Amino acid sequence: PTASNNDMWYSVFAQKFELYTNKKIHVLAGGSSGWSTFQQYLFIKEIKRSYDPDLFIFQFCENDFSANLYNFEKLGLLRQQFLNRPYVNFVDKNLISIKENSSFSRVFRFFVNNFRVFSKLDALIQKYQFEKINSQFPYIEKNLENKLNQEALSVTTKLLIEIRKLFNDTPAILINCYDYDKNNYFYKKWEKIGIRSNFYVIIELQNLWEKY
Repeated sequence: PTASNNDMWYSVFAQKFELYTNKKIHVLAGGSSGWSTFQQYLFIKEIKRSYDPDLFIFQFCENDFSANLYNFEKLGLLRQQFLNRPYVNFVDKNLISIKENSSFSRVFRFFVNNFRVFSKLDALIQKYQFEKINSQFPYIEKNLENKLNQEALSVTTKLLIEIRKLFNDTPAILINCYDYDKNNYFYKKWEKIGIRSNFYVIIELQNLWEKY
């Protein structure tokens, strides 16, 4: 968040690529902090209508597994993300967008999205909760957590496959900005589902230039 666009990894990659090939290239970087894989899918599907890249690089982050599952995030502390975020529901082979639509969620979205003071107040409450509880999902029993982990892994795999289909004829790289510790359920699993989705997997950002 403190780096300029010129210092971000995609800009550094472009600079090194230009030096190596002696050719001018154009890098289009898009996304938003906190987006789920489904939100990225919707964004990519939209820009695909206007762009046909020679290389597609998709960045995966540690929040993506739980962020892709409605039943997971509704038990967490990230209210603003949960109540604003669209979630995916797979019906046959179709991707259906769903969103929390209770009376409370509609009132919450109205005030938080239209009045900055409410947004800041909720952020302060959320920060206080994190400091006291030290967990994004403090109220999940172990058996339920295991079930949700499996569902999140399945949904994320399907989403990566759908994203890869959008650029089926384009070389595609999947990189990760973080990996879980060995005791975490998702440790190394993002690599496996990336390969299954037909991405070329890069484990660390600093290896992007060398591997490519």
